[in-house]
Amino acid sequence: MSRSRRAASPGSVRSGPAPKRWLWWMFAAALAAGAAFYAPQISHAVHRDRLKQMSEERLRVEVSARPADVDARYQFALALGRSGQHLDAIRELLTVLQRDPLRPEALNDLGALYLLEGRYYESLVSLRQALAARPNYALAYANLGRLHVATKMPFTAARELQRAVELDPNNIDSLIDLGEAYQRTLNYSQARQTYERVLKLRPNSQRARIGLGKTLFSLADYAGAESTLRQVLAANPSDASALSSLGRLKLETATTDEQLQAARDLLRQAVRSDAADPEGWYDLGRVAVKQRKPAQAVEFFRRATQLSPDHPGAHYQLGMSLQLAGKEAEGRRVLAEFRMTSLRSREQGQLEEQLYQNPKDWDAMARLAEIDLETGQLPIAALRCQQLGQGAPTHPKLPGLIAQLARKNAAAATSRPSASGSPGSTNPLSAPPSP
Repeated sequence: MSRSRRAASPGSVRSGPAPKRWLWWMFAAALAAGAAFYAPQISHAVHRDRLKQMSEERLRVEVSARPADVDARYQFALALGRSGQHLDAIRELLTVLQRDPLRPEALNDLGALYLLEGRYYESLVSLRQALAARPNYALAYANLGRLHVATKMPFTAARELQRAVELDPNNIDSLIDLGEAYQRTLNYSQARQTYERVLKLRPNSQRARIGLGKTLFSLADYAGAESTLRQVLAANPSDASALSSLGRLKLETATTDEQLQAARDLLRQAVRSDAADPEGWYDLGRVAVKQRKPAQAVEFFRRATQLSPDHPGAHYQLGMSLQLAGKEAEGRRVLAEFRMTSLRSREQGQLEEQLYQNPKDWDAMARLAEIDLETGQLPIAALRCQQLGQGAPTHPKLPGLIAQLARKNAAAATSRPSASGSPGSTNPLSAPPSP
């Protein structure tokens, strides 16, 4: 018995290393198989990173040399979009989507470019497709919010931007746009919290600081608003938005001629920095009214209404100033227009809130389309007609709306305007350039 055990022991010793060698061989084979499997993916990632570093001209050469390279075409489209060549960028993205129809980044970027071109329905369709391809796509939700700001639906915009921020809590652009949406819905306490949150994340954000200053002004915290706006002007003395907001604050709180003149000086600086801002001209008109200069007030209010034809305050003040300047008949006509504009604006707000509560309220949608046609907002009217045709194709008002839209589009001599609600410094594309 003992001999057999001793005889068996050498065999057991020799057989020990064999399983270890097999384990090493199996591990090496698995490693080789993994490398073979992942090598194309790693190579693809390196290629994409290389493309992201290329200039627009280098990408143009790359696309010309390799027209079937979808990644190169996509990066080229982004470069074109950033340089303002929106139509060329759209064509490139459509080519990308012909070859890769479910690429969510391309769908989002196509929607963003359509938004910048005022093509609201195409923007809506593309952004919804992006969310169908990637349901929790924060940037697509943010761009949907921007689309609804542009189409004067701030309640809907706030909801979509809230979702974007839930998915990407530290995205500065989405947070600032959410703050602006809260301002548009008069939710100033939430706007304040949102801007303060941005400034904790990025203390040097001037957009957030201006938004906070405006919000504090709306909350009647005049000292806080002035302090905040002056911080902006300390960094950039010619910032038109900060100058205009501070000028308005000074106008509202002025009790002496000297304070009124100080408000005027700030507003003059604001319109010199940005002559296309109707609010600066409107407030200059209000200063002129307080200084009992009706002829000058008429000049400023006319400029404001030219820049913003649906500005109710400017229309009202223009009518009153015309009468004070001795132009009573024109003043009465302008005031009649103001009353119609004011009623329309109030009705629009009510209808938008109805749609926010019930997106399938097709009667509200049809009435909004009518108002958009009356006020010349043709891209917004087209969006609503498309939505109505998709959701309620037998609605009795739809044929008349489509016919009226076609007539007005045929009569329009100018090209489509850019989206009025597009954020000034927000980059809505998937891959912003490096700072």
